[in-house]
Amino acid sequence: MRPVILGNVFSRTNQGDSLLTDLAISLLNEVGIATGDLVLEALDARSYQDFKGTLRDGPARRSRALSSVKALSSIGSALGPQRRLHRDRPRTYSAYVMCPGGYLNGRSLAAAAGFSHFHLGQMLEANHRADLRFALPVTFGPMVDPLRVAVRRVVAGWDAIYVRDDYSLEVLSGLTNVHRSADLVVLELARRELAEPTVKAQPERIVINARSLSHLGAHYLNSVTRLRELLPGATMAVQAPGDQRLYDSLGWSHTSFDEIWPDGRPSVVVSVRLHGALTAILRGSPAIHLAYDPKGWAAFRDLGLDDYVFNASDFDPDAVRQATESLMANPAAYWSCVTARLPYLNRLRTQLVNGVASLLATRGTGR
Repeated sequence: MRPVILGNVFSRTNQGDSLLTDLAISLLNEVGIATGDLVLEALDARSYQDFKGTLRDGPARRSRALSSVKALSSIGSALGPQRRLHRDRPRTYSAYVMCPGGYLNGRSLAAAAGFSHFHLGQMLEANHRADLRFALPVTFGPMVDPLRVAVRRVVAGWDAIYVRDDYSLEVLSGLTNVHRSADLVVLELARRELAEPTVKAQPERIVINARSLSHLGAHYLNSVTRLRELLPGATMAVQAPGDQRLYDSLGWSHTSFDEIWPDGRPSVVVSVRLHGALTAILRGSPAIHLAYDPKGWAAFRDLGLDDYVFNASDFDPDAVRQATESLMANPAAYWSCVTARLPYLNRLRTQLVNGVASLLATRGTGR
């Protein structure tokens, strides 16, 4: 059969993107798409050398000469002239699948230019090169209005768009092909029927993950610094290269997120990166999330963990300290919240798997 393209992938060096990509591949395998039939299109394709299918650079990597100004202008021009330009191209792929790893954000003109450069090109190309087009649970936004309008027009003809938060439902409101699901890692927690770990955590071992969020201003970084002071002995964990650059600039020692667990399960993880928090839960450590994006609030709400998510832009470090110490003393209520949500999340996962399988079956692809 013609290959299936898995697009919107970023880099294996970002552990959250890496995990989401692996889960997307696993789900496609589950519905009958062999890895050998997949084309992985990534901004940093070289970082996925372990991938057993075909690797391909994303459009942004293939057209490095494209400036931010040209990228931003393509928001408008791609919907007109490029539609005519690509109309007669052959349908190279049986399906295009949007992976949830890439950050689909355009809250400013600069971010919108980046979105147009890195993501919109793939989405437009998919409209003209693939018979079937759908997105696994993603987040669209926040976005400036010109980008939001462009994205809505590009995906209006897709076969299905699964989103992982209510904000994305609003961005795409009125489109009948949009379905509310949940983050793939949240659904994986349900699939594994996660329960309270039976192996005790290392006493008072705390891990903090932070990232640079310049749009939040000085208060955010001052609060993270204060939280680190309130939790002396906490390990600063790196989930992506940008984390390490931030820690180095502040003179903080650090270790890789993946290197922490072989030494024993932390008692609590406090993470700004959503998939740092979700990975911790997946590995048996309760996590507190400092959210800065709709997907963070949604994921913790889907898990029944509303009391353990704080707004990164204005959180009180002492309140986070108290929540951390409460979890160290008694994590049972935390795991009870997660357990209570598993039946609902399993239904969402079944709906997603069956929906994708049905889409592929209509085009003679998959199981």
